[in-house]
Amino acid sequence: MNAKHIKTLVFDVDDTLYPKSLGLHNSGWERLLSIFNTNKKEEFGIGHLSADDYKTHGDDLLRKQNNFNWDGFMGYICDQDISSIEFNHNLKESLKKLPHKKIIYTDADYRHMHRVLEKLSISDLFTHKFSCADGNYHFKPYPESFNAFFQKTKINPHESAFFEDTKKNLKAAKTYGMMTILISEETEKPEYCDFVFRDVESALKIFE
Repeated sequence: MNAKHIKTLVFDVDDTLYPKSLGLHNSGWERLLSIFNTNKKEEFGIGHLSADDYKTHGDDLLRKQNNFNWDGFMGYICDQDISSIEFNHNLKESLKKLPHKKIIYTDADYRHMHRVLEKLSISDLFTHKFSCADGNYHFKPYPESFNAFFQKTKINPHESAFFEDTKKNLKAAKTYGMMTILISEETEKPEYCDFVFRDVESALKIFE
């Protein structure tokens, strides 16, 4: 696919702007599941739901809880140790030299997103930053999340490229007409992905 028509570059944050090998995804998942075995359940309004309930039904189950505390829930999950994330000079320089509009689209909360971008020293390079709160706590790959994202950012998906590590999110993005770029150490390219790269720095070269 020709990249010349692309005007906007959209980036996921976790396991995309830094290596998945750092293991932050696993850390966040462990923090999420730990909630169900602590008094945090009461604090967040989870009620009598168990970790197995969540694994089976996911976020839809939480939406059915009266007065569920999404801010506290996501804040707790995202309050991770990110000391392993290091400044990436090549990433910063690659982003800086491209004239495209650059936007963040993450399921994490704003605080976590901001901390990661500051650690990478690239926060000021993005014109818009879309966190889970901006999507009213609807998450990728669901239409409620993508629709909110396009509405708030006003971008044309047909002129946008999406950098993501999660395949199901890219599969959904492709239905909106976005160019889809999988950031992964895998070499096999799913049919709904236009490109696969090991890291964002390598992927950005196609837009130079």
